[in-house]
Amino acid sequence: MPPWTHHTLERFIQAVTRDIDDSERSPLPKVEEKTLNHLQTCTDIFITNADKGGAVVILDTTRYINNVDRQLNNN
Repeated sequence: MPPWTHHTLERFIQAVTRDIDDSERSPLPKVEEKTLNHLQTCTDIFITNADKGGAVVILDTTRYINNVDRQLNNN
């Protein structure tokens, strides 16, 4: 920092600081961010991509594991 301040320099620093602060915020509303965090830590459901169509699938974890076991043990 220069030993003197200038209004243009101060405005630039404020603008950069504001941009950095804005970029660190979540783009989601608080309720949606809280819900997403809960879903990510929830162990009784399994969230994955569908095989086709680009959809998201939410499955009961026990049912998912049973289905995987069934497919792996299918001779």
